[in-house]
Amino acid sequence: MASGYVRLYRADENKEGYINLTSYEPTPDQIKLLNLGLNCHVLKKPRRHQKRVEIEVLLENIYALEHDGKVSISPNLSVELLAEAGKSRDPYKSRLIDTSLKKATRKLPENEDNVIGRANKSAMFVLLPKFEYLQKMDMILEDASKFERISRDPTIKLISKCNGIIDAVNAKAGGIHLSRISGDHGPGYAYGNVKTQKSNHPLRPIISQIPTPTYNLAKILNSLLSPYTPSIWLLKSPKEFIDLLHSKEPTGLIASLDTKSLFTNGPIDETIDFILDDVYRSHHQHLDIPENRLCLLLEACTKESPFRGPDGNMYRQVDGVAMESPFGVLFANFYMGLVERRVLSVRHLRPFTCGGYVDDIFVEVRDRKHPQDLHKAFISSSCLNFTLELHDDGSLPFLDVFIKPVDRKFVTSVHVKETNKGRFLNVEGEYPTSYKRSVIRSYVNRAFTHCSTWPLLHQELQRLQQVLVNNGFSNKDVQSIIMQKMDTYMRCHNPRPEKHPLIPLHYRSIMSTAYRTDERLLREIVERGTRPIDPENKLELHTHSTLLSREILVDNSRILDSANDSHRSEILEALYIKEKAPTMNLQNGITPLALVTLHGHTVTTTYNSKRRTDRIPPSQPPDIRPTLQDNIRRT
Repeated sequence: MASGYVRLYRADENKEGYINLTSYEPTPDQIKLLNLGLNCHVLKKPRRHQKRVEIEVLLENIYALEHDGKVSISPNLSVELLAEAGKSRDPYKSRLIDTSLKKATRKLPENEDNVIGRANKSAMFVLLPKFEYLQKMDMILEDASKFERISRDPTIKLISKCNGIIDAVNAKAGGIHLSRISGDHGPGYAYGNVKTQKSNHPLRPIISQIPTPTYNLAKILNSLLSPYTPSIWLLKSPKEFIDLLHSKEPTGLIASLDTKSLFTNGPIDETIDFILDDVYRSHHQHLDIPENRLCLLLEACTKESPFRGPDGNMYRQVDGVAMESPFGVLFANFYMGLVERRVLSVRHLRPFTCGGYVDDIFVEVRDRKHPQDLHKAFISSSCLNFTLELHDDGSLPFLDVFIKPVDRKFVTSVHVKETNKGRFLNVEGEYPTSYKRSVIRSYVNRAFTHCSTWPLLHQELQRLQQVLVNNGFSNKDVQSIIMQKMDTYMRCHNPRPEKHPLIPLHYRSIMSTAYRTDERLLREIVERGTRPIDPENKLELHTHSTLLSREILVDNSRILDSANDSHRSEILEALYIKEKAPTMNLQNGITPLALVTLHGHTVTTTYNSKRRTDRIPPSQPPDIRPTLQDNIRRT
């Protein structure tokens, strides 16, 4: 289907990776640098011992499989892997950034009259006059209903307050245990992304809370509260929305409501009250944290976290949720769930079909007056402003789906906004080939998911193939992935015999110009030294910066012991380290936080390595020391 069905050409219109809103004229080298865009990765030198650590983790997983009776291991496996860990086939020097581009990188920020920012909803650089940027940010931060200027840094006081609440929560036997806040913290920082598609180029305010003491606490609370999110009208993904449409016949007109600035305009106090009411009075299983303590923690994480503005002054957001806050989506979903519950509980307002995805709401209504009534009801039942979209021809774009009722069914296809620049991952970047192919695969998968008819799928694949080629992707790769997807789709109706069960192994690869050679040799070593016990099974090594999931870690780990508090836990872990004396902990001159694996069991510890340096024979070169796993097996 993909081969030869469209004439391809390379367009020059998508090559610019920046937008210049200033009178400054960049040099040719600076233009070349800016045109790389924000989606261009540059090769850099890995951290010291990074490859050794990843191979140790791989060997740990293999020994865990051997311990469980799934594989057998040859005596030479650890020796070969250790030898591979000490090899570096690449100088890790970027071939994309040459000397001229490095000079351009240093010279570009020297112009103090301009700032270099990011386009909103686009991975493009934006050059903006500095006075204009600061003026627009000042206008945002001067809104006293959202932000309060403060004169002192409250970080230390906030840490003490939060730790006091956390200690009170942890005092309950058998309850949820929260980690106390420790380490170096400070205020967050505010900046703005330029809305280049709108007149006057307004800014979307972003407040990074990563440096603040409550950031990690907010992430933990977010994971605890997410299961309580109102889900009656909540759509989890565009695919779920498409499945909803394809499971029913059209029964009325379709329309959409879009919330303006939901994150920054959602009321904090009202949302917290709704969260507490929903968690402690609307569910059979309550969160095992006292209600008043959870309320204090939520307020501390939202209304009391300080940040600095571009003017150097310090603020805190007293209402609304900051963009880039861990609570952003959670609070938006809870508040929209509250508003929807108020409006849709009224019988004459209830639509035939309703689904919400963060700040967008899809409704299927009786007549043209019905959405107008809903629009008024949503505005009067909240502090938000909504826009209504209802087309005369009965069609509607919602999220990235274009919907049209035809012959008693909903026909769907991919919707691309007019402001979409058609820019993807910069193909010139220094990534593994699999990264570039995964970009193609994700868009091809979307075409198959969204398009409900073959003509629409054919049309979307034509458009997609052209845009990908315009971005520098290989037409051969695009066609190959389309044909693979087509083959998979057709096999769903004609299932083939099941393949051998797979035993997965994971290796987090290190990117270099020689990464293919590294991965090929690593696979050969593993295949030579490891065999499944059951001949029906097959060992499969996953590479390319694979991140280990929590499930994989849990399945391959076992807790040796536990303690009631962190201090006793550290002492207990140190005793296990003293008993087993693993090689990885024996390092000169540093005090690491080590991960020690004992026959598939995991403990962590902080210790003083200087007391243990006498265990390393000075005559033994570091690159031929036995691996951590070999040392443990002998114990």
